[in-house]
Amino acid sequence: SYFSIRSLVANAEHADRTQSLIGEIELLVSELKDAELGQRGFLITGIEEYLEPYRSALAAVPRRLATLRARLEGEAQLARLGEIERNQRTIFDLLARDVAARRAGGVGQVDS
Repeated sequence: SYFSIRSLVANAEHADRTQSLIGEIELLVSELKDAELGQRGFLITGIEEYLEPYRSALAAVPRRLATLRARLEGEAQLARLGEIERNQRTIFDLLARDVAARRAGGVGQVDS
């Protein structure tokens, strides 16, 4: 019947949207991991090139969070995203602190 087809289409669209959001979140997590791995490589070696994934993430993560914010619906989802944004800022602050300590020669002060 018409309502069954309409319902199936609506469910398929919802599933597609959900899958797309999951993909965005997976990319966000991947970028955060890349930032940390690059930062750790720099901390261990002192080689600036290892910071490239970290620098890329500093630029990409805010854009990805903005994309998610625009696509999410409802107070609960936006509140969860707010938590993620706060955690992301804390992570980046800690990574930056450790990079600065390494550059200053305080390798022993780094507690990553």
